[in-house]
Formats: sequence, C-alpha cells, structure tokens
Amino acid sequence: MSDLQLTEPQGARAFNKARNRKALLDAAALAIYKYGFKATTIDRIQEISGLSRGMINQYFGSKDALLWAVAEQLMSEYLENWKAEIRDPALTPAQKIEGMFRADLSEKVLNPQCVAIWFSFRSEVSGTVNFRTLVDKGDLQTEEKFKALCTELCEEGNYPDVDPILAAKTFTVILEGFWTDFHLHADRFDKKLAMNVCLNAARSFFPRHFQVN
Repeated sequence: MSDLQLTEPQGARAFNKARNRKALLDAAALAIYKYGFKATTIDRIQEISGLSRGMINQYFGSKDALLWAVAEQLMSEYLENWKAEIRDPALTPAQKIEGMFRADLSEKVLNPQCVAIWFSFRSEVSGTVNFRTLVDKGDLQTEEKFKALCTELCEEGNYPDVDPILAAKTFTVILEGFWTDFHLHADRFDKKLAMNVCLNAARSFFPRHFQVN
C-alpha cells in the first residue's frame, strides 16, 4: 500500500473531525444566542448541529466543556480582531488607539449574536470561576494595551500631565458602555456616533492627535 493510500483516510478523518467540532461550536453558540446560557441544552445543540450526543462527548467530553470552548473561541476572536487592526509596525500610537476603537465597534465582534452570547457568559461569572477568569483575562489584555499605547503617546506627543492609566480606563469603560447599549438597542445603535464619542474622549487627553469625524 502506498503512502498516499495511507494518508488519504487520515486526512479525511482529520477534516471530518475539524468540521464536526466546528459544527458543534457553532451550534452551541447559536443555541446560547437563541435560548440563553441556562436554557442551552444538549438536545438543542443536537437539533441545531444535526450531530449526536455521542459527538459532543467525543470532541468535548461534556456540554459544560463545549460551552467553555465557545467562550474561549469568542475571546480569542475578540482579541485577535483588535490585534490584527494594530499589527502594522508603521502605525503610530494614536493610529493604533483609533484602530482599537474601530475594531471594538466593528461588525466582526459588535453584532447581535456575539454580544448576546457575551452577556450570557458574563451573567454566569459570579458563580463560575473559569468564566470570570477568561473574561478578566480578555479585559485586562485590552486595557493593558490601551495603557501601553497611551504611555507611548504621552512620551511621543509631550503630554506630561496626562495619566495613561486614567486614559486607558476611560477608553475601556466607554467601549464597555457601548457594548451594553448595543445589546439593549441594536436596532438604533449608531456606530459612527459611537466612534466619534471615542475619538472625542481620546482628544480630551491628547488634543493634538485626534480629530472627530
């Protein structure tokens, strides 16, 4: 038997495994969006995915592990979204701050399903250490990056009286507020206005580096 004959079935199995795992993650996310965290049952995940209960056990071990994997994936996608926006080393600190605003308000993460799922997970953090740890880790990375960029901008732009920690916390809190507003009023949320609010806040700290559109 040739090497090709040996590797083809293995490749097909790997493909099917990845496809089934993704189908379960997508189904669990959609179930949380439609029914909420507590009402997301294995039966509902099965119904949406078209896969068996045994598949959930095979790929994740349990429903709780599957939901945890959804949370991890969501956080990974959120962090990668703003990291990709500011990855270009040619960008200035001010451009990177603006890029982080833009990323946080983009359709990739600020959409009804994604936001509803995040609020479902956040409602569980008081009783679930793992979810609290994950949410805190993501929030800390974002705020720490804002703080680092604000520190760079203070030095580069000669803003000796600006507290970069205060600026970073202000940006983080404003964006958190907009996510809540979007969650409650997605039908009338104005992303351009939200971006201008962020830029106005940045201009209040760094007046020579930001303009409101």
